[in-house]
Amino acid sequence: MKRIFIFCVTSLLLWSSDVKENIIKTFKMEEIDVQVVKIKELNSGLSIAVIQQNNGVRIPIFATNDGKNVMGIAEPLIFSNDSYQDVMRDTYKEVMEYNKQRSDKAILENLDKNAWVSLKGNAKSGSIYLILDANCRYCKQEFSKVDQMLKDYKEVKVVFCGLLGLNSLQKAAQVYQDIKSITQQKDKIAYLKKVFSGGVKISDKLSTDFVQKINQTVVDAGITGVPYMIIK
Repeated sequence: MKRIFIFCVTSLLLWSSDVKENIIKTFKMEEIDVQVVKIKELNSGLSIAVIQQNNGVRIPIFATNDGKNVMGIAEPLIFSNDSYQDVMRDTYKEVMEYNKQRSDKAILENLDKNAWVSLKGNAKSGSIYLILDANCRYCKQEFSKVDQMLKDYKEVKVVFCGLLGLNSLQKAAQVYQDIKSITQQKDKIAYLKKVFSGGVKISDKLSTDFVQKINQTVVDAGITGVPYMIIK
């Protein structure tokens, strides 16, 4: 009985190793370097795997059990088999949580400290960090809650990026130019609300270099959309 068990474990390890190598080779054929974090067989022909790109972002994929064919997974799918569905949900949740923690850490450690517009809240503890684009309507909706945020958190910190095009870059550059001369918090809040309402005149002579550096940090952190929120 022990011999059979040892043989099964050894076979499983060899299978896993071969599949990992084949998955890596499959991506290599497209000139993409990845690491294989984990593999779980779903049935006799299909497995689910988690790969990690060079930038640290993890992605769930389907792979044939020989690892020679792969397919990305954008959203959790519905399977007729409940056990497959559980594996899919758990894997997807695990990957999303890992990527969120990685992105949060990268932003807080690497973003220029001067990029944060800081507002003092009334709570005794807690911080909320917002990454916004002035041309994003969902960012506008998020910032419209700033008064409540200031009640719930000790500090609210906001970064303006320019991910939605040249006008976004210019608006963000204008924000950083104007905010320097605003000393009162109530005036800062009123100004930022005005930015989202389109009431701020944009100068075409401002450099967008600082905002482009913010954009690069945001992209390198693996953030693919705004508004992006970090709560500590």
